[in-house]
Amino acid sequence: MFTSDEKNQVQACAGNLSGEIRISLNLTDEKTDEPYKLFCDELTVLIPNCRIIKSSDFSGPAPSIGVGTNLYYQILPTGKYLESFLTTLYGGNQPPEKLTPDTIELLDGIRAPVFITVYVAEQCPFCVQLVTHLLELAGCNTNVHISIVDVQRFPDKAETAQVQSVPTTFLDGQFQWTGVFNVNELIRMAIDRDPTALSADSLRKMLETGEAEKVAGLMIEADAVFPAIVELITHEQWAVRLGAMVAVEYLVDKHPELAARLAQPLWKSYPSLPGPVQGDVVHLLGQLDTPEIRSWLHGILGTATDPEVRAAAKEALEKNE
Repeated sequence: MFTSDEKNQVQACAGNLSGEIRISLNLTDEKTDEPYKLFCDELTVLIPNCRIIKSSDFSGPAPSIGVGTNLYYQILPTGKYLESFLTTLYGGNQPPEKLTPDTIELLDGIRAPVFITVYVAEQCPFCVQLVTHLLELAGCNTNVHISIVDVQRFPDKAETAQVQSVPTTFLDGQFQWTGVFNVNELIRMAIDRDPTALSADSLRKMLETGEAEKVAGLMIEADAVFPAIVELITHEQWAVRLGAMVAVEYLVDKHPELAARLAQPLWKSYPSLPGPVQGDVVHLLGQLDTPEIRSWLHGILGTATDPEVRAAAKEALEKNE
């Protein structure tokens, strides 16, 4: 995997790293995982304080190598990409070299998560230049999430995205740039987005990295309940629902009037939900607590056939009496 020169480069980096270095290895349980496993195996030999955290149920890009909470490599970071990869291991301890003071100041305006996907090829000289630049954006603002995709390893993904040349960069899967471009343009586009239009996937990624309070804060700042939060509250997976419910609990505590706006969309979705999800929605409605919600809960208590849903309604009513 690593050449002798690359091994020396990694070991030189290891000598300057302190504390435990955590890298995520996000797997699919398919053959495409193998090069990423080999890379991580060799990396831990060269950097003894590097800990690899494996996951086979990652909701983001996979197979991939993750650094921190906002960088994902779907390219093997060897060769021309090794230097910038090693730089990311320093975290915030390395000052950005490519970014101007104006760009760094502009970056502070990104308050909600943005997801950048850049399609590259190993032999492309302009790709390396752009990736190095974009990685510094992520290093200065953790709201900037970057996935680097090798078009040769993931041709189907590149075809689906209609990538015709490299590098090609997408912001939130909507806005596209081809070739090397001024990153300030991308930053301004990210700042000007409507935060209420954040996708369920974007909010889910925030919640999975423990940013439930931040999600609540974004809704308060926008004075709006994000439609995607309802989608997550009613998600079939318990872990996804839990993260969304925690965000709503923060919202109830800090801005109960805004949180109460969730009542109608939750009540509208309630009849079509499976029992376990209905129980969680009932629990959440009890926290919102309005006269109308109490009326709904009394109705659920009298008509629900699922004992757990009835128990949730009873508990919510007793709590608010």
